[in-house]
Amino acid sequence: MSENQNPLKPTEVRQICFDNGLIITDLQWQLLEEWADLLLNYNQEINLISRKETDLLWEKQILHCLSLPVYQEIPQGVEVCDFGTGGGLPGIILAIVRPDLRLTLLDSRQKKVAVVQQMIDTLKLSNVQTVHGRGEELGKQRPPWRQRFPFVTAR
Repeated sequence: MSENQNPLKPTEVRQICFDNGLIITDLQWQLLEEWADLLLNYNQEINLISRKETDLLWEKQILHCLSLPVYQEIPQGVEVCDFGTGGGLPGIILAIVRPDLRLTLLDSRQKKVAVVQQMIDTLKLSNVQTVHGRGEELGKQRPPWRQRFPFVTAR
């Protein structure tokens, strides 16, 4: 994108999703907008996304995450791990647009996990949990983590 263009607006992102077959209900869209506001507010306290790109949140972060369910078929009700979730990308977005999925958002930084959990609680998302830890350490353990997830996301 050249510097003289304006960033995409949320309504433009929604239209792009619709044009690509991803139907997002009004309630889901409201949750996405609320999450985006929470992310930007928390980002002032703790670095969840690059502060240089906060003006481009909808096109550089959210739209990229919304492309996942467009281009990757994820079976109904499957467990997904968002490995290194940071600010909840793409985990919270998937939890909103695919409420049938069961998501685990994993990050090695306790501060990020705590903030993401606060966002989940504020949005009242029931299909997502947070876990503090390093993936390589959790993967060495026996159940409940070892070979648990048929789908893993990472950014």
